[in-house]
Amino acid sequence: PLPAPAGSAGVKRGLAVVLNVDPLLRGALDGVLTELGFEVSSGDAAQALSQAYESKPALIVSNLQAPGAVELLTEMRLDTLLMGIPFLFIGDMPVEQAMGLLPWGDSTVRFVKTPFERDKLKLHVLELLG
Repeated sequence: PLPAPAGSAGVKRGLAVVLNVDPLLRGALDGVLTELGFEVSSGDAAQALSQAYESKPALIVSNLQAPGAVELLTEMRLDTLLMGIPFLFIGDMPVEQAMGLLPWGDSTVRFVKTPFERDKLKLHVLELLG
């Protein structure tokens, strides 16, 4: 097992919006995000875009295979107010296939294959946040 990320206890990281994640994964994902200090909200792509303008979340997590997920990322990357919000995509597709759908060289976008290990997911989130 990996060690718990240092400095994550008690840190408030802001809002994480979770989109279209399978209910079986949602509990584990919400638990990881809460442990890392996020307030967690959920919705669909349209709700996430609206919420991004209202409260500028610290992180957006989405099922890569969900309708509108990649389009949401594309739309947000074109808006100077929203372009820097990190995206963590999850899904059960092969990593090579997922990377073909996502922009190359964008350090604010990550893909994690499901099922995931909680500690590894924590590390991915922390690395994504810088």
